Amino acid sequence: MIRILLLVGLLSGVLSAEAQFMKVLDPDGFVNIREEPNVKSKIVGKVNSHAVVYHLEADGMSGNWVSVTFRVNDKELDGYIHASRLKVLSQLASVPLVASDQTHWLFKSPKGKGTTADVSVRVEFDNANPNALKGKLKMDENGDIALNGVPVWGLYDPNVKASRYKSIEVEIGGRKTGVPAKELETLFSVGEDLQHGSRFPMLITYDKERDALYIGASNGDTSYAYDVLFVFVAGKFKERLVYIPF
Repeated sequence: MIRILLLVGLLSGVLSAEAQFMKVLDPDGFVNIREEPNVKSKIVGKVNSHAVVYHLEADGMSGNWVSVTFRVNDKELDGYIHASRLKVLSQLASVPLVASDQTHWLFKSPKGKGTTADVSVRVEFDNANPNALKGKLKMDENGDIALNGVPVWGLYDPNVKASRYKSIEVEIGGRKTGVPAKELETLFSVGEDLQHGSRFPMLITYDKERDALYIGASNGDTSYAYDVLFVFVAGKFKERLVYIPF
């Protein structure tokens, strides 16, 4: 009971500010997601341990239960998970920003801390030229934009010059990897906050026990805002998660 209360306190403190990505931790290897915040409620889905779910601060908590959004077979669902089965990714060991300019960010784990492996992440971005994307970006009757038929994030006008990730290179304990180009090309309006100095652009954390790296960012603005998370496990890219924070 003490452990649960402590965890609820941590979750409450961290979640009060903004939306959060969380990982599921359950000794049974999976957790049931309930329709309502109680153990007798209907099970709307099951998520394996170490999977990542998304919590909107606006949805809040109900007692010891946390409202979450998750995906099963590309379908987005909502439900509740008990707080004792969740860990906020921001509570993991941080990989801090050590250098930046108008075209790149460099994150690197601190030396001699004993909490993380030797991790470095180099993020490069550029301004996408609308002329170069002419004919590839198209808007439908609902105002949604797609790049070569794939929906994009953070872009409200196909003729606007918006920043994009050029590359995200990762090194974990000497193993070099990165985010596949196809996972970056539909993400627009990135990095402006770092250039303007208004808020921190990325949160990068590492779970040494599982050898998992999480690269999270809040991009876009107003109704075109989105949160993205890139997940690496055992030195390999695993998945990209994108959610709308409202």
